[in-house]
Amino acid sequence: MKKNLTIILLFFTIYNTSYFWMQLPFPWSIVFGLFIYSSFLFLLVWLIYQIAYFYIGKKENKRKRVTTIVLILLVFIQGYFFPSIYNFEKSIEGKNLFTAHYEGVANCMFLVKLKESQQFKTESFCFGSESKTGNYQIKNDTIHFYFDDYPTYEEKYTYGVLKENSSINKKKFSKLLYYKKKTDSIPLKMVITKNILLESFGK
Repeated sequence: MKKNLTIILLFFTIYNTSYFWMQLPFPWSIVFGLFIYSSFLFLLVWLIYQIAYFYIGKKENKRKRVTTIVLILLVFIQGYFFPSIYNFEKSIEGKNLFTAHYEGVANCMFLVKLKESQQFKTESFCFGSESKTGNYQIKNDTIHFYFDDYPTYEEKYTYGVLKENSSINKKKFSKLLYYKKKTDSIPLKMVITKNILLESFGK
């Protein structure tokens, strides 16, 4: 029982500190992502095993198996409904005022987050993760992104256009057209999932 509890608590700790592990450079972020996916698969198989032996195993071991089953279920529930029991991103980087996401092939994701501190963060998830940060500036319905850490030529001209309304004050935008460079004719059509820019800047 002690061994089972140690394994579950170890995975629980690693999963809930994913914020730090996902900051690792490529390819370590891929390694960590594969570890998390394989760990959940292992827990699922382990859960099925524990439930099966609860019914066919020895009576004196059933109490221990119930405890293990409950702990594994709690890890699954927490992992599904709550990405982390503590929001490290908010505590370290600040509150998100605006978020938008784009989902590509193979469930690859691209996220844009505008922070309260006038900083932004982009995140790419596709067989691993990559994040970039910088400062942003809003002019009418256009968001200009200024990347940190030696941006590429394309990143120097990255911008996004808010769609569905004519003024950012109304907060009724549903899409962000994300252009990686000036010459882009087909932007990423990102879905806006949060927009409280008005409340924070008092516009």
